[in-house]
Amino acid sequence: CAVFGGTYCLKKKCQSLIVDQNNKCNAVVIDGRRFNCDFVVTDYSLTGCDDKSGGEANAKYISRAILISDQSIKKADSEHLSLLHIPASDQNKSSVFVIEVGSSCLVAPKGLFVQYLWCDSFGDNAKHDLMPIVKKLYNFTPESDCEKPKALWSVYFNQMCSKPDVQNLPQNVYITTPPVNELDFDFAINEVLPERYSHRCSQTRNSYRELPIQMSLPLEENLELLALREWNVSHIARQYKLMDLMEFFLCSGTQVFSAGDLCTRCGAIVGLPHNFSYNTIDDVKVNEISILGVNAAELQADEESAQDFKELIESLVLSENAKKFAITRELHMTSNDRVLNGIFIAVVSLFFGVGIGQQIILSRNIRRRYLLSVCIRLVSAAIGLAMFLVIREMLYYGWDKAADEAAIKQGYAYFEGAVEYYQKLIQRQEALDNLMAKNKLKGESLKDTLLTLFDVKGVSNSKRLERVLELDPTDSEETPT
Repeated sequence: CAVFGGTYCLKKKCQSLIVDQNNKCNAVVIDGRRFNCDFVVTDYSLTGCDDKSGGEANAKYISRAILISDQSIKKADSEHLSLLHIPASDQNKSSVFVIEVGSSCLVAPKGLFVQYLWCDSFGDNAKHDLMPIVKKLYNFTPESDCEKPKALWSVYFNQMCSKPDVQNLPQNVYITTPPVNELDFDFAINEVLPERYSHRCSQTRNSYRELPIQMSLPLEENLELLALREWNVSHIARQYKLMDLMEFFLCSGTQVFSAGDLCTRCGAIVGLPHNFSYNTIDDVKVNEISILGVNAAELQADEESAQDFKELIESLVLSENAKKFAITRELHMTSNDRVLNGIFIAVVSLFFGVGIGQQIILSRNIRRRYLLSVCIRLVSAAIGLAMFLVIREMLYYGWDKAADEAAIKQGYAYFEGAVEYYQKLIQRQEALDNLMAKNKLKGESLKDTLLTLFDVKGVSNSKRLERVLELDPTDSEETPT
C-alpha cells in the first residue's frame, strides 16, 4: 500500500470475479493475478456496475473541491495534516469537511499545500455550495501580506452518491453507496452488514401509549438505511464509534421512540414508525391501519369524518427532511446521560421523602402511634414522588430543547424538516381530537390513563414549533467576516 496505515492498493481495478457453483465469489482478478477472498465490497466501479446507477430522479450528490495554495490554512511552525469541520450556518446550508496536506505526505511540492473540501449538494453547482467557505479561508485580493493563503488553482465538481441497483450478485458480493458527507467509512460498513442490526418489531412495545395507530410490519431497507445515514453524519457517531451501541427497529405509533443511553454499556435503541416509509399519499394502505381499535377504512367511508380522516392520513406522510430531523433529534436524545440522571434523581427523591417522614416521627416521638406514623410516611413518600416528577420534567425539557437545537445545527434542511415535522404532529392531533369529538373514536380508557399518569409530559408540539421557529438560521444577525 502506498498510503500509511492503508489496507488497499492504489490504481488497481477489479477485472473480474471468480464465482463457484454455489454462487459465491472465491477470488478476484487484478492485473491478471488471482487474490482469494471471503467477501467483496465495492461501489459502482466494479465491472458491469458502471451503468447501474440508482436513477437520476432519486440521486443524491456531494459537492467537492480541490485547491492548491501557497501556504497552510493553519499557521504553525512545522508542517502537519489538518482536518477542519465547519458546521452548517446561514451561509453554508450543509456542514463542510476540509482536509489539508503538504509536502510531508508527498502530495504537494515543498511550499505548496493541497486542500480538499466537500459537503452535501443543494443544486448542480458545487462551486456555489462551497464558495462561502472558500472565501473565508483564502485570500482573493491582490494584497500579498494577507494572513490567509492564496488559492493558486482550484477545481469544483459534483459526485453522485446514490447506491447503484445491481441484480443477481454473488451472495458474498456487496455493492455500497459511494462516499457520502462523512469522514470515515462507517456508512458503507453499516450498509454492507445490515444483519448485525436485528429488527425487534412485534416484540418491542412503544412506550408512547397515547399514539393510536398500531402497525406490525417489518422495517423497510430504505428506512433503515436512512436512519444509518443520519447516525453516520451526526457528530454522535464520531463520539460513539461502536455501532453496537445503537439499534434501529420498527415501533408502533406514529412518532420516533428511543430508550436507553449511549453513555452506558447497554447502548440505546431507536424505534422508527411505519409511516416513515411513506413517500407519497398513495403509499398509505388504509386497510392496514387501526386507529384506537377502529379500522381506518371505516372512517374513510364515513362522510361526516371524511375531512378529518383526510387530514389525519396526510399528516402521516413526511418529507425526507422531516424524517431526517426526527431521527437525528432522537439520536441526540440518547446521548444525554438520561439513564444515570434518572437513577440519581430517583434515589435522591426516595431518600429525601423517606428522610423527611422519619425525621418528623423521631422528632415528635410518635413511633408508637402506628396509624399516624404510617400517614406521615405516606405523605413524605408523596412529597418525594412529586419531587422526582418535577425534577424529571425539568431535565426532560432541557434535553428536548437541546436535541432540537443540535439537530437543526446540522443544516438548513433540518430546520425545514423540524418545522414540517411539528406542523404534521399538530395537524395529526387536531384531526384525532375532532374524530373523538364526533364520537368516531373512543378516548383513552381508565387503565390507559393510569398507565400514562407518570409518563414524561414534556411540552406541547405547538410550543416545540414556536421554539424551532426561533432557531431559524436565516434570522441570524451575524455578519460574515
